[in-house]
Amino acid sequence: MRDVDAERLHLSVVGAGGWSWLGLSAVLVDALNAVHSSGNLTVRYEEIMSDSGYLDEVLAQGARNAADIADTTLHNVYQAMGFLKR
Repeated sequence: MRDVDAERLHLSVVGAGGWSWLGLSAVLVDALNAVHSSGNLTVRYEEIMSDSGYLDEVLAQGARNAADIADTTLHNVYQAMGFLKR
């Protein structure tokens, strides 16, 4: 993914205070088109799959992001329901 696409993805997710599906889908379509039009889809796939450290970091970052969003959501639900925070 190009740096510009990564920045747009970051702004789509963080700038909106969570996932913006419209923004995310535009970035995803751009990224897929860029990879597909390069003709190197198989080469790029092999590069990504061969670097387990990169994959582990992507998965770990995704898990951290999901946990942050879930914590915020649960906090808001607890507040709305009048529950004490655990």
